Amino acid sequence: MKIVGFLGSPRKHGNTAILLNRIMEGAKKEGSDCILYHTNDLNIKGCQGCNACKRNLNGIHTVCTFDKDISCNRWFLVHNQE
Repeated sequence: MKIVGFLGSPRKHGNTAILLNRIMEGAKKEGSDCILYHTNDLNIKGCQGCNACKRNLNGIHTVCTFDKDISCNRWFLVHNQE
């Protein structure tokens, strides 16, 4: 199983972080593939509606053109987790 965690708190060692880290550690011990995002450290911007990611070039869809840490590609991976 793949698990994606998001820590939205600015406190990397606060109560929420401790709880989330323990959950992720337990999941890893059970064989899950885990990834944790500290959203306060990331450049996250919502979709701007330019449709660049939907353009079709020779049968291949392109990717998000904005320079940000969480792009359409990563959201695709998040949405396809088990």
